Amino acid sequence: LNYFAGYLYPDAGPKQLEKVSRFFLLLFLLDDKIAAEPPRRAHSQVKRMLATTSRRRKSTVGGQFRDAFLIAYVGLWQEIESDLEAEGRKVLAEVLENYWEGQLWESGHRLEMRAADINEYLRWRRISSGCGIALFFLRW
Repeated sequence: LNYFAGYLYPDAGPKQLEKVSRFFLLLFLLDDKIAAEPPRRAHSQVKRMLATTSRRRKSTVGGQFRDAFLIAYVGLWQEIESDLEAEGRKVLAEVLENYWEGQLWESGHRLEMRAADINEYLRWRRISSGCGIALFFLRW
């Protein structure tokens, strides 16, 4: 699974590639965990991830988390940020917030047991798929 980042970023240095690989692995594992949970619990997990992302985007202050995924997510985010200039940190935060908003949109549909219309799906799918994160790391 972690070869994914290696294939996407063949010119990345070992330090960058390790961070990106770990970050994508965390997101893949979290996606699998959320998919295996009942819709209400999955929706709550996504809401926590979005809330944490939104709070962290507005402030560099960390927090005390009990959820291992939140701890790892914030920790990896901080590691990646340490290599970025101010503009890169801002863009990364925006990309992550967009991703979790897309995930919340998806989990909300599962919770309500309804399908999106095709136009809505096409608009949101590129956001919820993580493409924005992948493109950010390509530019980085």
